[in-house]
Amino acid sequence: LECNNTPLTSLNLINCRSLTDLSCDNTKLSSLNVSHLPNLRKLNCKNNQFRSLDLSACQKLWFVDVSGCTLLEKLNCAANVQVKREGCSALQVQIPKPKGTLTVNMRNSSNGHTVITPRLFDCGFYIGSDDNFHSTNTFNDATSGRANAYFQFEDIGKVDGLGSVHGFLQGGLTDMVAVTPGHGYIARYRFKIENKREKSTMWKTRIIRMYVVRNILSAGEYPGIIGAEIDYVIDEYDE
Repeated sequence: LECNNTPLTSLNLINCRSLTDLSCDNTKLSSLNVSHLPNLRKLNCKNNQFRSLDLSACQKLWFVDVSGCTLLEKLNCAANVQVKREGCSALQVQIPKPKGTLTVNMRNSSNGHTVITPRLFDCGFYIGSDDNFHSTNTFNDATSGRANAYFQFEDIGKVDGLGSVHGFLQGGLTDMVAVTPGHGYIARYRFKIENKREKSTMWKTRIIRMYVVRNILSAGEYPGIIGAEIDYVIDEYDE
């Protein structure tokens, strides 16, 4: 449904349960009830007059754009929603952490070297002495020099907690990436499966979503960064 650039002051969506995409930018809406839209996935509602917006009933929603809603003060969302919010200086976004979230205080390689190796994974990731995320890699192939299991990382920028980190790669994977408080990350885990009978190789993928809550600082006269507090969750994703 697209109803952009119109003088709409109200929008009744009660009988639109199958609606997946809604675009109502640049209207005169002061409220929007989407509680009857269980299948809504994408919402564009820029430049409207909302003071609050409750999207918590939209469990499939993954993207919302409220840019230019300068009166908006409170936004409630379900987990896993990416919020675009340019020009919303007073906005407080409330997004719950996804089910299964784990929180870990990771020390960097110079201060204890905490490695996260999720259950059923053959390798893990850690924060190096350079304060970047790195993969441990495992089972190096002697012929190609390439690991048979490894992580790569994508920094998706500043987000509103782990609940706003979605599991869609944007094409910026690297072998290491800077650990920045307030930023969300996608970690892609790749592992090789050998079929000896058919003499074939297949690569499989799993995704971990991460959020850097804060840096951990050393105590004492000269405090420095010794690690970071990380929220992360393993996606039920396999290809």
